[in-house]
Formats: sequence, C-alpha cells, structure tokens
Amino acid sequence: MRWVVPATVLLAGCSLILDPPPLAEDAEDGSGTDGAVGVPDGDRDVEAEGEVAEGARETPPDGRDDGGDEGVPEGTGDGDGIGEVAGEGDGAGDGSDEAAGEGADGVDDGGCTGDGAGVCGDVCIDVSSDPANCGGCGHACAASESCVDGVCGCLAGEILCEPLCIDASTDPANCGGCGQSCPPGIECAVGVCRCPAGETNCVVACAELATDALHCGACGNACDPVFGGCAGSACECGAGLSVCGTGGPCRDLLADAANCGICGRHCGDREACVDGACVCRPGLTRCGGSCFDLAATQDRCSSCDVACEDVGGSPTLCSDGACVTSCPAGTTSCSGGCVVTAAMASDPLNCGGCGRRCGFNEVCAGAACVPYGPGRGCGSCPCPDCAGTCCPDPGDAARVICLEGDAPCPA
Repeated sequence: MRWVVPATVLLAGCSLILDPPPLAEDAEDGSGTDGAVGVPDGDRDVEAEGEVAEGARETPPDGRDDGGDEGVPEGTGDGDGIGEVAGEGDGAGDGSDEAAGEGADGVDDGGCTGDGAGVCGDVCIDVSSDPANCGGCGHACAASESCVDGVCGCLAGEILCEPLCIDASTDPANCGGCGQSCPPGIECAVGVCRCPAGETNCVVACAELATDALHCGACGNACDPVFGGCAGSACECGAGLSVCGTGGPCRDLLADAANCGICGRHCGDREACVDGACVCRPGLTRCGGSCFDLAATQDRCSSCDVACEDVGGSPTLCSDGACVTSCPAGTTSCSGGCVVTAAMASDPLNCGGCGRRCGFNEVCAGAACVPYGPGRGCGSCPCPDCAGTCCPDPGDAARVICLEGDAPCPA
C-alpha cells in the first residue's frame, strides 16, 4: 500500500516546522510550557524535518497523522503530489452509475412500467387506454371515443355517428343506424322504434287508435279538430254536423254544396245547397235539368220557352228579358245575351268576363272565382269557423259562408 500526501498536508507540514505541536510525553508532565518539542534548540529544525519526511512516507492506517489531521483517501496519483479523490476514477463507485429510476436517456420515468405504459411530460400514462394520449403522447380521441389497444374508436356495441359514438340499439335519434330517428314518444328497443303497449306506431307518432283524433281507428285518419272527436275508433261530430267517410271535417249536409243532403252529393256549378237540396243560384231559374239567367239568355229570354228569333235575317239578343237587335249601353254581349257589365264582378256564369263560369264550390267575388264553404255553427258574421272572409249566404239569409283568403263578399 502506498500513501500519497496531498499538497494541503505538505503545507501543514511546513507549519509543523515553524511551530510543531508538543510531544505526548511533554503534554503529560507539563514540561513543554513554550510549545517546544523537547530537544536542544540546535537540533530542533533537523528533527522536525525528519518528522515531516517520515509523515510523508507513512501515514497511519487509521487516516490520522501525528498532528491530528485526517488522512486522504487512496487515489491513482501520478507522482505530482496531488492525489485523486476516491470514487472519481473509472472503477466501481466512480459515480458513473445511473441513478435509480432513471432511463437510459436520463429522463426520470418514476418507475413507470407495464404494457402500454409511457411517460408523457412527467406523468406515467397508459397510452393503450388513455383517450387523451391514445397510442402516443398528445394523441387525443374524439369526445365520445374510447382508446382501445392504443387506437381511438367506439366501444363494443357502439357505432360512430359523427361526431359521437352511440348505441344504435337504444338511441331514439339513431335507432338501428345513424340518422334513423324515432318519432316523438317512441322508444328505441333492440334497434327498432317501438311504441308503448296499447299504442300503434303511426310513423310520425305513437297513437291509441281507439281515442286519438289524429289517428282514429287507423293511422292518419284524422277527425275534425274543432267539431269532431274520436270514440271507439270512429270519428264523430257535434249536433247538426255529420262525418263523411271515416274522418275529415264534419259536414253541414244542409248547406254544403259538396255534400248536399247526403255525403258525397255535390251540386252543379249553377246551383247552391239550401236546406239539403241543390237549387239554382240566386238570379237563375231552372229550366229542365239546368239553371239559366232569363234576363240574358237568347233561347230562354224572360221564360224557359221563349227564344229570340232572327228578325229580317238578323239575330236578336236577349237584354233584360227582352229581345233586341243590339245590346244597350252598360251591357256586354255574351253568347246572345246582354249582360250588365258591372254585374260581371259577381256573376258566376260570367265572372269577370263572358263565359267564365265558377265551379260548384266557388262564388264570384271581385270578378274572380273564390272557393267557399258554409260557416258551420254560425248564423251571422263574424264566424269562428271562417279562416278567411265571412259573408252572408246569398241563398239563405239565416246562414253565412266562408270565403278563402281576403276576397270581398259577392254583391
């Protein structure tokens, strides 16, 4: 074993030469009162130098020298008198070992182990199942997706209906597939829209067919929403009104030109329904099976059997029930008759022009043919049943008619 004295010890040795410590025996008997080593003055320097040299050659194994200084750890000195600190060499305990818990790249993994485990930042993450770091740090799945084996996707039993994963077996908005929504009130079971017990799936809604006024007896068979109702799977109407067919509006068979007297019988375009019978419209007279304006009809002028004949080879016209050779002022010649021009604004046979005839369910109002219907339950205007214009019935003063829109009443 070789002991190497560092420079600090050599310097301490120099101090020993100048002021050596007392010998042990001197300290015990108290004779060394001035700090001398107990040798003649002339030999002091020689002996001191010898002691330093001896200390340089041999340092006691306990690491302390005679002066109480601690020993120096063994190094790999190179002969320059300056030793190397133990542990800084290239042998075991030289400080090159990695600290516990550090990876090969020097990043502290905190002991992060296991399949799919990885360090994201300074946190141990299972990238095989973490939706915020799926398959790698920072790779986030969509809000409703899950991370399975490091891949973003839906859980078993779910499908992706962008942007969400849904259970198509129970989701009423995506029942059986994306976008296949169930109507309101209908639940989704096993991927099929299904109504509660006792109700029928009518596509747009679940319905109890026995009492549902919108689906009475069958899906889509609607009863009158104002005057009707559904009972025993059949539509019914209030007093004075009737059901025509299986549903639809309640009809006033006494005044409805489309259902006059009985359901389905409509009057002619020259007729109106009064008290359940088709009669000629006001201003017209029945001749045979049709109605005529005897004031302006050439072959029925003033009566059903009077016709205006040619006079001197020239045809005559019917004006105000009389045969004339030409129409007077204020009238218009229409097919052999002279029609009052101002009256054409409400004439159902010449509505706004010669020969323009209104249909059986229309009246001439404002020189235009306008659909109309009876005001159910009303004897005068205003009438709640009228969505448009309410007018007195031209053929029955005790009733009103309802015109579509805001057309004026017939004159």
